[in-house]
Amino acid sequence: MVRDNMLRVRMTDGEMLLLHAKAARERSSLSEVIRRAVVEYEPMLPPKPGLCPEEDEDVPMESILYDDVRELEVGDEKHTITITGIPAEKCPKCGTIIFDLDLMAELEKAELRMVNYFTRKGKEWPEKISIEELARLLDH
Repeated sequence: MVRDNMLRVRMTDGEMLLLHAKAARERSSLSEVIRRAVVEYEPMLPPKPGLCPEEDEDVPMESILYDDVRELEVGDEKHTITITGIPAEKCPKCGTIIFDLDLMAELEKAELRMVNYFTRKGKEWPEKISIEELARLLDH
């Protein structure tokens, strides 16, 4: 599904010029260039860890990929689905897990669209789905 959205992306004039040049070189749209870049992007350096907000001392958080088990009720049916590979940070001392709020808000929207997809298509619900698989599913 393609939807219009107003992303708040800050780019320099030079970056915008390069984006337009790359799109023009391929006779492609800016959206297409950005979509392909998002699919191909792999983080290059691990981010500097944050500090645990629950600890009195400075305890660095560890980057993890979290699997979130969700219980969904659709009409009279209950479904359990695990969304895998959610980037998060975990305190090695107390176990506190912190998620990116923007990502979690997008996952909530995706969950609603996923429910609509499986209900409308009458397809079998998976037990697990990765963020990447969920993104591909939502684009159909």
